[in-house]
Amino acid sequence: STALGSALLAGSALKLFGWDINKPDTFVEVNTKGSREFAPDISEEESLERYRGWQRAVERSRGWGNETKEETNTRN
Repeated sequence: STALGSALLAGSALKLFGWDINKPDTFVEVNTKGSREFAPDISEEESLERYRGWQRAVERSRGWGNETKEETNTRN
């Protein structure tokens, strides 16, 4: 987005990121500082079951924002 680009250029001007927009050879440092590799500690089966649960929850929530005030009050 434009806001992100502006923020990155401003940060570059202040030398906040370890790279300089005027020195392309410093771009190799982008996204390497403090990076870590994610390794899940649950099985693929457990991950899929959690994902399915999330999908069910999303499906149940569909239309909540479209309720009228009367519908909301009768549910309580």
